[in-house]
Amino acid sequence: MSVCDPPAMSATTMPDPGRDRYRRGQRRRARIAWGVLVLLVVGIGLAIAFGGNDGESSDATSEPGLLPAEMSASAYTAIHKGQTEVEVLGLIGVPGQQESEVETELLQLLPSSPEGTSCEFWRISEAPNHLVRLCFGGTPASLEQKSVAAKGEDQAPQTLA
Repeated sequence: MSVCDPPAMSATTMPDPGRDRYRRGQRRRARIAWGVLVLLVVGIGLAIAFGGNDGESSDATSEPGLLPAEMSASAYTAIHKGQTEVEVLGLIGVPGQQESEVETELLQLLPSSPEGTSCEFWRISEAPNHLVRLCFGGTPASLEQKSVAAKGEDQAPQTLA
């Protein structure tokens, strides 16, 4: 028998109970970890599948074509070219939508926006088919263009100041 050979087990030699207990503990911890992982994945899947808009109001949605941002007709008439963005948003009271959130059909009715401006969109609460676009530019940001288009109307879009 050389020095590198492991000692042979005799019939009277018993396996080490500490090693077996350690292995059982490791297997138990692995089963628990896998079980928790499976439950976590199932929980996330159910949350995605059945998650709702419980935290959002019914008029605030981000689906394209549906405009949650509204302004009153009086706020619309009070807005004029040259007003700062802060003044205009103070009159309206709610932030507008971005172009990606607006129905493409209505966007096509509006004139092109001035170069170097940032535009936001609202509908008029008393006339929900009317899309209002306000374009701000400069420093400080001021209103450069106020446009309105109406879905289903044959009139050309209006650009108002």
